[in-house]
Amino acid sequence: MIVQLVLLFALMFLLMFARIPIFMALVGSVVLFAFIYPGLIPLPVFTQSLAQGIGSETFLALVFYFLMGEVMNRGGIGDSLFGFLDSAIGWIRGGMSHANILESVIFAGVSGSANADAAAMGSIMIPAMKKQGYPAGYAAAITEVTCVFG
Repeated sequence: MIVQLVLLFALMFLLMFARIPIFMALVGSVVLFAFIYPGLIPLPVFTQSLAQGIGSETFLALVFYFLMGEVMNRGGIGDSLFGFLDSAIGWIRGGMSHANILESVIFAGVSGSANADAAAMGSIMIPAMKKQGYPAGYAAAITEVTCVFG
């Protein structure tokens, strides 16, 4: 059993080091494992688990939060929110970081989910912070931290 577990993780890490996205590396390693040990995982259980994982309401909601962020970006709502927060506390040193924190607190009251906050507002705040001269890594890090914090 230990050898099989080591093989499963080795397949997963091999696929990840091959620069395959993580979710595909996870699925691919399980599929390869099922082909190597055909009787260990019953096919109906494997397909049912895969279908249940893909059909989760959380994934569907996450897609709609990305859509909401894009609609807010294209419609100008994000710019209006950004302008309001920038005028309220933008004069403080590091004001965009403070505006990002305030935005996450406001949006957390609306969505109640860190993933939704990161999906919707990350697409607004990260480009806005990069436009103001903040490094891309810093903008992404502060957005992620404030989404979890909110």
